[in-house]
Formats: sequence, C-alpha cells, structure tokens
Amino acid sequence: MKTALAGKPHPRQRYPENIIQVRVNNRSGLPTDVDDPDGYEEFFVRGTEPKTPHAESQVDPVEGLF
Repeated sequence: MKTALAGKPHPRQRYPENIIQVRVNNRSGLPTDVDDPDGYEEFFVRGTEPKTPHAESQVDPVEGLF
C-alpha cells in the first residue's frame, strides 16, 4: 500500500464528536500534563474520562482496585 499510495494526500482521521483525547499518567490513570514522563494520550467516550481528585483529598484513587 505504501507504493500504491505514494504521493497521494493522506486525509486526517476524524473521530466521533463524543470521543475525546486525554493525557493520563501511566501509574495513576489520572489526567496529567505534557511534562509528565509517564504520561500518554488515551481516548475516552466523553463523560467517562478520569477526573482529577480534589487537591486536598487524601483518597488514593488506585487503592482498592486490585
């Protein structure tokens, strides 16, 4: 296909409106920023993306999952 499509424009993939991309931390699964070396981009259905816990919360979001 690389040869057959050489020189042809490659249309950008469009995602459904209800799909969003969020950068999350590999360890915690919580949203993170672009400077996080353990971060990666993940796709979610809008409304199911992980939320950042309140800064004063002492609850570990991973506790009890395993």
